Amino acid sequence: MSDLTAYDDSIENIFLNHLKIESNPMSVETLFIGRLRKRTTYDPYYQRNYVWDKHKASYFIESILLGTEIPPLIFFNSTGKIEVIDGRQRFETIDKFVRGGFDLTEKGLIALKGLARMKYDDLPDPIRDSFLETIVRVIEFSIIGVKEVDEAKEDVVKKEIFRRYNSGITPLRKSEFQKAYYIDDDVTKYFRDAFENNLGDYADVVRVFSSERNQSRLDEPGLLDEVMMLVRKLLVLPELPVKYYESSSGRDVASILYEKISHDADPRDTYADFMARVQVLLRWLPQVHTLNPANNRYLYEALYWSLAILAKEGHTIEIVPKSDLVDRLSKHVNSNSDVYDSETIVFRAETIARFAMTSDFFGEYFACNLSSFYVDNNGRMSVNKFRRDDATIDAIEDVMGLRVNKPDAQNITVEDLQRRMTRRRFLVRPSYQRYESITTAKASAIIESMLLGIKLPPIFVFERKDGIMEVVDGQQRILSILGFMKLPFVDEKEQESYSQKNGYKLRNLRLLKELNGKSFSDLDLQLQDRLWDFKLYQVTIGEKVNPEFDPVDLYIRLNNKPYPIKDNTFEMWNSFVDKDTVQEIKEKSASCGTWFYLRVDNRRMDNENLFTTLSFLNYRLSTGELDSALEFFRAKKGGIYSRIKSKSDVTEVLELVSRDPSAKQRFAQAIREMDAFVRKVKTLLIDRDVPENVDKWLERELNSLFDSDRRTQSHFYILWFILRDIKLSMVRHRREVLKPRIWHLMRFVRNSEQVDESRTLDFFHEVVNSIRDDHRASDRQLRLNKVETSDRIKSQENRCPLCKEELYLGEDVEVDHIIPISIGGPDSLDNVQIVHWICNREKGNDFLLS
Repeated sequence: MSDLTAYDDSIENIFLNHLKIESNPMSVETLFIGRLRKRTTYDPYYQRNYVWDKHKASYFIESILLGTEIPPLIFFNSTGKIEVIDGRQRFETIDKFVRGGFDLTEKGLIALKGLARMKYDDLPDPIRDSFLETIVRVIEFSIIGVKEVDEAKEDVVKKEIFRRYNSGITPLRKSEFQKAYYIDDDVTKYFRDAFENNLGDYADVVRVFSSERNQSRLDEPGLLDEVMMLVRKLLVLPELPVKYYESSSGRDVASILYEKISHDADPRDTYADFMARVQVLLRWLPQVHTLNPANNRYLYEALYWSLAILAKEGHTIEIVPKSDLVDRLSKHVNSNSDVYDSETIVFRAETIARFAMTSDFFGEYFACNLSSFYVDNNGRMSVNKFRRDDATIDAIEDVMGLRVNKPDAQNITVEDLQRRMTRRRFLVRPSYQRYESITTAKASAIIESMLLGIKLPPIFVFERKDGIMEVVDGQQRILSILGFMKLPFVDEKEQESYSQKNGYKLRNLRLLKELNGKSFSDLDLQLQDRLWDFKLYQVTIGEKVNPEFDPVDLYIRLNNKPYPIKDNTFEMWNSFVDKDTVQEIKEKSASCGTWFYLRVDNRRMDNENLFTTLSFLNYRLSTGELDSALEFFRAKKGGIYSRIKSKSDVTEVLELVSRDPSAKQRFAQAIREMDAFVRKVKTLLIDRDVPENVDKWLERELNSLFDSDRRTQSHFYILWFILRDIKLSMVRHRREVLKPRIWHLMRFVRNSEQVDESRTLDFFHEVVNSIRDDHRASDRQLRLNKVETSDRIKSQENRCPLCKEELYLGEDVEVDHIIPISIGGPDSLDNVQIVHWICNREKGNDFLLS
């Protein structure tokens, strides 16, 4: 049954009047060892795949062992059968662990290194017991008070809940994560204080290492987080080879090494050395720059690093600023613009090349060999080399000593929250918190959920000994509520402040659409009271009973979401789009996934994402709106790329498909056409006898056609664009000519420098049109009158050319093209014959290509 009733009044009625929501804290043992586990499905079709690696899984298990609060599991109970609506990654991780599915990794463990390489059965009994006794919060939804809810409506309700618990997630940016992680680091604190108190120094650093746009953002607090992330990188880079730093394991070593540097360094000396080098770079700026000013920051990272490694080699900073050096350096940068001004300048290979070329320049100037600073001559570096010699704590004592003692969650109303605000006992944004980042649309979705009675995830607070409550997690939800209701809060400076969206109006509501455009004061009193009385879960961890507890650690653990579900991706579309449509996309994508794919590792549903967007292009083509959906552009250093203009447009179409039967039919046709496109590509690629493993052949041939082993969506969009108007029969008939032409065009797409920049896109479209024109079937326009038909039958001696039987004027006959126009045959009198109607139908479009 289809779920096209997704947005009718009955769904809103279920949410408002028939949705039961219970909070059921359960132990790990109850959830995963007992009978409940057999009744629980953690991977319903609308869930994404399991995406966590062993390190992320180990980090999560460590959080449980430490008693750290974890986000709740969201269940849906339907006649005793349980579905995990939200929390599949967490649920499956615990389930895998208790069944021996993986061992804990040292990289994933932060506080409990002594448990590395242990599986569940290897844990000491006291630790395993505490793990099983850990309470996991469960929010359970069920539909009550309705005699019968059909499967489709129940499915819509479950997916709507899933979407609300996932679409509101705004994961920490890397700079926000590091801000919290290094909040107590002495060097970081010294630099932050210095920049905040000396805006001149701060502006100089931004001018050298940041984009021109950021130079107008000096008063934005988020920029300082980004600058500090760069400072830490610059301080640690001279301490290990750049080539090693750019590897994944090198980044882990770098973080450990930075901690050692910070532990041993005098922050004042570190800051003075840093700013002295910045001043040198400032004097170089007018003469030494890239062709594209936006890339200057990458050049100056390499130049700062060069000053630091020169100092290690005994070349003091006073010697460096020579005028002839600056002249030669400027010429060096300009003559190597392909390295310093590369569009792919942030990629690993280009980064290493940039640093290597810079160090070679300075090495030649100062007659010294600096290659060891960018090449790891030993082949590898050990993490242990940089670890502090802390004594290893016994695993049992470690777990028991660090485990958090926390009470059950309590319910507080929004009114309770407001009163605590006025008493200045509630600190919404402590120093380690990020700044307000949630959009008005997502904030509106939170208000809509509250009005529908859907429980929000718990708010976690740390109660200090002085009685002040710091919001560790839940700041964005609180600011969404306060901003809508125009209520003040206490900021990180313990001053009264307001949300950046203070007094915002609701937008993009999915169920309560009549409230779109309304502010809090526009709501009737009943709805206002519903918000005031809405109960928030609050988990309070007290410093008095947890003297060793670190609120920053909890903040990081709760916000460490390396694989969030992103908007406008198949992981999100899968959660709410019409079930029939989603299942068809999955099946079609899987059927050709061994060769027609975007990613071999499809954990993030990238292949289904590609299949959906290509189907979207077919849909837009059928509605005459392709130009508004697909765009082409030329990169500054050559190459043509194609992309969907707005992925949110795909989401809008899929939402329409889920509630409009005619749109669903059109999109189903678009999926079928996508299936036909895959057959076209397969036919194009097979231009000779192939080995037994056809899929492997197709995989290699498609990579060859793209001229790349690293496939991109742009490759597929361009190939679709070329073939869209060429029929399958024409591809089959002319592939020996068509394939080489597309092969040459795809190489031009990869490197278009041989054509003047202003002509690149025009030339591309001219070639595409030429390919289409040469392989387009003629329009069937020829019509024979009665006399012409009679003459043709007589010329055939009253014989049907297909069945060789008698053919007479007056029978049911049809005009048949001898060479089908679908493969290029002309629509002319000398290419037609008169045949029996039934013979023509049986013949179809078969044609001997010999």
